[in-house]
Amino acid sequence: MNRIELDNKEIIYQLKNSKRKTLGLEIDHSGSLIVTAPEYIPISKIEDVIRGKKTWILEKIAEKKANFLIQPSRKFVSGESVYIFGRQYFLKVEFGDPEGIVLAHNRVVLTVKDEQYAAQFMAEWLDQQLEKAIQSIWTKCLERFVAITDTTVKPKYRIHPMKNRWGSCTASGLITLNSKLISANIECIEYVILHELTHLVHFDHNEDFQDTLKALCPNYKLLKKKLDENTVLFE
Repeated sequence: MNRIELDNKEIIYQLKNSKRKTLGLEIDHSGSLIVTAPEYIPISKIEDVIRGKKTWILEKIAEKKANFLIQPSRKFVSGESVYIFGRQYFLKVEFGDPEGIVLAHNRVVLTVKDEQYAAQFMAEWLDQQLEKAIQSIWTKCLERFVAITDTTVKPKYRIHPMKNRWGSCTASGLITLNSKLISANIECIEYVILHELTHLVHFDHNEDFQDTLKALCPNYKLLKKKLDENTVLFE
């Protein structure tokens, strides 16, 4: 990571080398600056360009951070909102046996023997719902990816909490998906998976990456905007 000062604010940015002939600036959904540039451009020139675009950069960072909705930590008590695959539910906690969770209209009814276990029970149930959904979505997305890119890669995925990203992809082909995707609708989860799969053939966000992602997910820009602006997250 690199650092630069813009209007007395320290901005941390990620520099990615690419084969493109021009320098590109991007603010990701979490408000982080990503710079893509040819290897032959010196860092001094890159930072001159960044300073020249400081107004746009600072405005976009503020906008993205405002849109990246982070709510206080959940306590899993009656009346609290729970977002499951893009839909808002209201939690009702009851005490009894057997324990379980039932979705009824716009409510999630959680039954537990002891109040102190309510949060753990609910969190584990949400993780299970996301795992089941992603197993199916992953297979669908991977089949589409292989068919369009004609690649033989065999990537793996894991679901893990992530602070500022919906997903990531390593050079070895391990894709990490944010456990907070339980809050997103299914189409947006598909977009995240297809986005990360595209990094297996195009590591940078260059034109080839955009073209491949568009072939995989024609309305990806709309889904990205919907994901960044409308999905409610909790710490």
